[in-house]
Amino acid sequence: MDQGHHAAFLQEIRNDLAEAAARIKELRELEERVEQYVSEKTRIGQSKVALKPNPRIQERSIMGTVEFDPNGFPAT
Repeated sequence: MDQGHHAAFLQEIRNDLAEAAARIKELRELEERVEQYVSEKTRIGQSKVALKPNPRIQERSIMGTVEFDPNGFPAT
């Protein structure tokens, strides 16, 4: 590999590393936004559960009455 090819090869590697660094930055920002979203939804969900006067809520459906636990999941 002569000097010109060597320099071009190194520049290509630098470009690839710069692209990878930019992508990593984007992914970290996305991860932070997802964590904030989940944290907010969890906080909202906890406050909704705390506001329920009766921990076992009943809903009627075609299949009959379904009971839900305080987290909103069907009780077993």
